[in-house]
Amino acid sequence: MELEGYQRAMTYIQALADAGNGFRADAGLLNGLHCMMQAHHLGMRPGRRRDGPVRVTSPDDPLVT
Repeated sequence: MELEGYQRAMTYIQALADAGNGFRADAGLLNGLHCMMQAHHLGMRPGRRRDGPVRVTSPDDPLVT
């Protein structure tokens, strides 16, 4: 599912770039791409910004839930 979502998002970006109408990335586009890639994780709020902090850690970290 991850790869299919990524493929959809990249295909959409290519279509926008090829349209030649002054393509610009903005927050709405980024949210849409995120939703395309993560739609199968509905509990993770795909397409919306996170409310809290973002941390990068190891999957072995006991604090990761």
